[in-house]
Amino acid sequence: MSTAAAAAPRIVPAAAHRRFHEDGFTCVPDCLPRDEALRLRAAALRVSAQPAAGTLLTGDGVFRQLVNVWRHDAQMRSLTFHPRLLQVVNELAGRPMRLWHDQILIKQPRNGFATEFHQDLPYWPVDRDTFTISTWIALGDVLEQSGSMAFIPGSHRLKGASSDLNDPRSLITQHPELAFAERHGFPLRAGGATFHQGYTAHRALANETDEPRVAHIVIWIDAAARCDGKGHIVTDGLGLNAGDDFPADLCPLI
Repeated sequence: MSTAAAAAPRIVPAAAHRRFHEDGFTCVPDCLPRDEALRLRAAALRVSAQPAAGTLLTGDGVFRQLVNVWRHDAQMRSLTFHPRLLQVVNELAGRPMRLWHDQILIKQPRNGFATEFHQDLPYWPVDRDTFTISTWIALGDVLEQSGSMAFIPGSHRLKGASSDLNDPRSLITQHPELAFAERHGFPLRAGGATFHQGYTAHRALANETDEPRVAHIVIWIDAAARCDGKGHIVTDGLGLNAGDDFPADLCPLI
């Protein structure tokens, strides 16, 4: 963390910091100014409508996902590396971190598609014990009926395999103890953000409203993380082998 960042007033309250490490997730409801988040919503929709080559992963009628948009658009880059966001990540991590990737996630109006409970880290080409932080930023007001986030406390201690997002029982089949575990949901005003660890079970319900639900996700991994050799859309074609460093231009340090 830079001297300037260390001297800045803390953004994350002590209780929210404790929750992140004890429960595996937390919320910063005023992470970004609301008016700035709404301006960036327009930028995200523009980028989604005209995606750069290689960024669009899913573009069907219910869900639209674009990855590594920071590399192609100045406004989205300013969001991914927003000073307040970087300060929150530094406060929560307490260690050097690097960018894994960012992504725009849009649930179309009345999309009828819930993103079922899952854990992120099993999908990524890093060691199972890698410390990670996923940031979910609301670019627009997000309520439960529009697809807000929900988490299962303590699930970050369970290290399983990747799950099927289309199967609501997939993660529960791996970890039956989660079937009756409490869920904590976070409706967010524009500019609010949640932060969760790589094995924290989370979901977002379907968007039942008449407006697209627009979120920007930024994922950070321990600066010391190395590639484990698994395939991934972000690193495919780079010739990385198990034990290799992630390229600094693709996964810069913060």
